[in-house]
Amino acid sequence: DLRQEIVLRRLAGQTRTHIAAMLAGQGLLPQGSFAGLALQEIMAAADALANALHVHVAKPFPPQEVQLPLKDILLCGWLDELYSGGRVVWSGGRASARLFVNAWLGHLVLAALAPGHIPVKSCICAWDSRVGVQLFQFDEMDAIAAQEQLTLYVQGFLQGQQEALPFFPKSALAWAE
Repeated sequence: DLRQEIVLRRLAGQTRTHIAAMLAGQGLLPQGSFAGLALQEIMAAADALANALHVHVAKPFPPQEVQLPLKDILLCGWLDELYSGGRVVWSGGRASARLFVNAWLGHLVLAALAPGHIPVKSCICAWDSRVGVQLFQFDEMDAIAAQEQLTLYVQGFLQGQQEALPFFPKSALAWAE
């Protein structure tokens, strides 16, 4: 996604002029005067998103290893997108059901691990052309409550591997709202 690429470059400190030249050189912009118009709109959205994200992603932390016993299963892997203010997931587009599920499950893992040096907070930052920057936050929660929630998700996942389940990400999000 072009907006996502621009946001990453803006967060890295690159100027609008440098980014425009790089995109033009890669052939990612339309030809002629449409390039300037298209880039202006995308750049404005990317700047707004980068400005909102900058506060949250200023100090990154390395991924945390996960080895979390949940009933009959050991949940293993890595928890990434960690920063001094907690976990931050973002998208250059609208906040999708997939993004919410990613953020919520990551938040549950963060709360269950409760590493002392990272706040147990999570943030979703996305761009919606109708309203602009969208920020959603999950606040601290108890480690035991997080493990219980994760256990339910893992059990549902395992059940879904054996039989069809009636919920899909979009309908589950609508149901949860």
